Amino acid sequence: MNNQIIIESSTITLKDLKQHLEENIKNGIHLEIRESRVKERNIPQEVLIAAIGTSGTILGVLITSLFQYVSAKRNEIIVVEVGDVRIEVPANVSEEKLDRLIQLVKSAKETRIIVR
Repeated sequence: MNNQIIIESSTITLKDLKQHLEENIKNGIHLEIRESRVKERNIPQEVLIAAIGTSGTILGVLITSLFQYVSAKRNEIIVVEVGDVRIEVPANVSEEKLDRLIQLVKSAKETRIIVR
């Protein structure tokens, strides 16, 4: 199964996040910044799209690297949307809860992650 992760944020720079992820994940992922299909107040929004092949390991590294980056930037909340499920978690979430979150994301074809 291929996974697509859509990351959006108004509190962190997606270009810097993309660079961080590229430094931590060498193979098996394609990262691209695109204009969001959803626009707020007619202001173009950018999103970071992560396309991942069939490797669950790479997906786990992506989610872990994302949470580490956001936590280091002192952002507090990350919202993960998988289908109809919406989960709000702190960026410094425990390893056990992060593992459960990774399993949820692995089960989805598309996941939206919002950094607040």
